[in-house]
Amino acid sequence: MRISWRRVSLLLPGALLACSVNAGGRTTTDNNGCGGPGGGAWGSSVRGAPADDGSRGKAPGDPAPTGQRWKPVETETCGRTGISWVLVDEVCGDGEGNDDPDSLHAPMFRDGAIVDDHLFAVDATHLWTFDLARPSELSRASLLTGLGTPLAVDRRGGELVLAAGASGLVTVDVTNAASPTRARSTRLSGKAYDVEVRGDTAYVAMGHAGLAEVDLGPASPTIRHSWSLPGFSAGVATRGAYAYVAACSTFRVVELSTGKVVAETWVPAPIVADRLVAPAKKVTLVGDVAFVAAGRYGAVAIDVTEPHAPSVLGNCTLLDTPSFYASGVRANAGKLYVAGGEWGVLPVDVASPKVSCSTLMALAPPEDDPDVSCSSKPPWQVVPWEKIWAPPPPGKDPIQTLPVGDRVYAFGDARRIGVRAVDVRSAVDPALPIVQRFDEPRTLLGVAASPDRVVAVGPRGGVFAATPSGLLTRTATPGDAALQASTAVSLLGDGRWVALGASGLVVEGAGGAIAVPAASTIAPVSATRVAVASPTVGVRVIDVDTGVATHHGLAHEAHLPLSVAADAAGVYYAAPEWPAAARVSVGASVDLPGHAVFDAEDILDASLWRMRLPRRHLLTSPRGLVEVAGLGPAVGLVLHAAGGAKRTGLPPLTYAAAATDGDHVYVVGIDRSLYKSYLVSVDITGAEPAVLALEVFTGAASGVAVSGGRVFVADADGAIRAYAIGASGAAAFVSATEVTR
Repeated sequence: MRISWRRVSLLLPGALLACSVNAGGRTTTDNNGCGGPGGGAWGSSVRGAPADDGSRGKAPGDPAPTGQRWKPVETETCGRTGISWVLVDEVCGDGEGNDDPDSLHAPMFRDGAIVDDHLFAVDATHLWTFDLARPSELSRASLLTGLGTPLAVDRRGGELVLAAGASGLVTVDVTNAASPTRARSTRLSGKAYDVEVRGDTAYVAMGHAGLAEVDLGPASPTIRHSWSLPGFSAGVATRGAYAYVAACSTFRVVELSTGKVVAETWVPAPIVADRLVAPAKKVTLVGDVAFVAAGRYGAVAIDVTEPHAPSVLGNCTLLDTPSFYASGVRANAGKLYVAGGEWGVLPVDVASPKVSCSTLMALAPPEDDPDVSCSSKPPWQVVPWEKIWAPPPPGKDPIQTLPVGDRVYAFGDARRIGVRAVDVRSAVDPALPIVQRFDEPRTLLGVAASPDRVVAVGPRGGVFAATPSGLLTRTATPGDAALQASTAVSLLGDGRWVALGASGLVVEGAGGAIAVPAASTIAPVSATRVAVASPTVGVRVIDVDTGVATHHGLAHEAHLPLSVAADAAGVYYAAPEWPAAARVSVGASVDLPGHAVFDAEDILDASLWRMRLPRRHLLTSPRGLVEVAGLGPAVGLVLHAAGGAKRTGLPPLTYAAAATDGDHVYVVGIDRSLYKSYLVSVDITGAEPAVLALEVFTGAASGVAVSGGRVFVADADGAIRAYAIGASGAAAFVSATEVTR
């Protein structure tokens, strides 16, 4: 749970203290949204960005609760000047409104609509299509991009109408539900935050620009009226001659024939101590009552029997439950369903809407106690990285609901865990149990390749024959079950695959697993030996035929999962938090030159960890050891060559894997905030490593392998993409194979 007005502080550059946060017991996560390709001259320097670029003042990596965002305030904390972050509504802010809908990009479903047997959901970036035909599983059928910032959706026959932020009103043809296509669009005088469709007319809430009425009948939709309204129009519902507008700090009734505000009302004292405590952000009508989603105030009921004289009846909320924060409301068949954020979905009986929420329960003024303790503990003790290093767990943070028949679809916020989620709940059970759910899939977790086959691990893992075109064909093998239960894979020198999972080390053709300490990476050493590493046990080199292992202790204390690689000179290993990797050979361990992406002082800066956790990948090549290291906004690639270390910067992403063909390195990174991945091609043959090209795709890269002039990228969504290596060494997309069980 989260306390709504909790405040946390980050210290400015130069401070070695780490501020730990007690925020109601919620875990923190890797923000992953603090910069991406195009966010600066990332190739010009390996070291972190200058201190004055604001990177140390980024919002906490502990994402704001569902429906809210962090707002910076200058303050003095722990005896040092810094930035204090307070929680405000994500759309309404402190009442002035958020005029940047692009800031609502997040791995979160925000709204949806059903056409025939398909559910369509928007996430401020894409339109997702889900097949509802199978009663036991909600599966994705397609993904459509190029829609601006779709925040809300309504339907008009076989067409979806999207409120798409700065892109205005966008329509999508879904007559072929499995393959939707963008059809039409209309630029508005403002940015589209919400939309309601009545027949051939769409009514659009446009923030500071007010309200628009759009005729959807013509081939090119036309704006009939655009009314400038005071304040910030965040949500709209219409009936008869009136529009009912949720306007952040108030509720307005607008006469549609004239565009005049004929009445307004709202709860007493919606702004306390300069903070908006009752944000009016979404509205739905039940009978003569407008129910408005209002954050901690829940669903505020307003009698609109007489539109010129609306009156607040009361509100339905859970004031004693800090995790409850209402962002969406919809009703069906005498029930109102309030999207209550991290608390879940609140059902309200509205068979008699005027008595459903008849008591006004006020929120206590916010507290100024920041509840921040200052500590000299290292970041790995104050940032719970264990919660976010592994595949993210399911989420349940709805920001909007869609009741249809005997089902309630709850569209999930998952910024704190890095995935999107849709819950399908039973509308006939007062407890609203989840009967189906969709979590952003993690079906492939790693990949290895040889010239004639590709081996993948994860729930859809297996062995695949590779064609010259890059397309793959599954080859059933006795080891498929082991591959599907594993999280990492590599190929031995003799061509056999070896996979690492919960049961231990599994080798192709072997009868059982070899027990190994907790480890997350594996590297071949020879035709029959592999190296694994654990921060608690150290490095082990294991003969997979005999099970005999040689153990080596770590040169330094480690806390995060290690990376490991090997060549004739020895076994290399590194923890992501180390400023330098180490090599063990003939029982002796020595440090390599530092990677210079971050240093011993940077690694103690908890604000950098909250921006992006440190990551490390090691590769061996004929030209030397390749090291990919990152922390916060800084990521670099280092080649430890005979003449010394050579470096280049990389785009600031969370890098999932790396592979090399000897002359080039191919790394895959993820920008979870946009659900995009990048394949970066790097030349290591010159005086300095050089980035050759970036290939971008929608999805979450989980592994990369190179063989036979092809680069294979595993996507957690369930695809393996093939790229051809051109004359320059840059990888170019060839084909993608959707992997099924």
